[in-house]
Amino acid sequence: MSNDALCELSDVKEWLGIKPTEAEQDDDLDWLIQSCSEQIGQFCGRDNLGTVGTYSENYRPRMATARPRIILRHYPVVAIVSITWANTQQTILSAAQVQANTTNGVFLEDDNRTLSFLGSLFARGFGGSNGVVLVNYTAGYSMDSNKTPFGLRQAAIQFVGEVYKSRGWIGFRSKSLAGETTTFEGGAAWGMSPRTKAMLQPYVNRMPPYA
Repeated sequence: MSNDALCELSDVKEWLGIKPTEAEQDDDLDWLIQSCSEQIGQFCGRDNLGTVGTYSENYRPRMATARPRIILRHYPVVAIVSITWANTQQTILSAAQVQANTTNGVFLEDDNRTLSFLGSLFARGFGGSNGVVLVNYTAGYSMDSNKTPFGLRQAAIQFVGEVYKSRGWIGFRSKSLAGETTTFEGGAAWGMSPRTKAMLQPYVNRMPPYA
């Protein structure tokens, strides 16, 4: 799965100071938006930025202090479709059921990534094929529903702008004009400025501290 565009052409043109009626660069900017969105996904280790993906994955629960947990590979979770263990569908608990101290079932924690198991489902251990849990779910940020975080969208706009502007200084480290020297950001391995990399840090795929 590839990442969809993380920002819109109109946003990029406004950021670059290009009038909406100036369409000469639209094709180039559209291509850059898609290309930069792909690079951002690779940098963050994500394949669901700007799109909601459907996943079917096998897990072995992690032992936590109070209850077994599964940390899903993709997030934020949009919907848990089904959870199967030992060929049996498990009960997916709502927030209200969790608050009512329901004793058995699975619920999604507030991080929109971690599944917690209540009751004695795994009390006898996780060995053998019965220890594998199949989770079907959807996860990601959808541009269509305008749920992509503003910080992520702005980072994409910033990155597209950096690449677009770089056309004027390819091959140069600095330029001097009328006694004034301008130094260009090299961008290092990812072609991103330190500013863009800093903006993307909240969206880099990392395991939570309790993993």
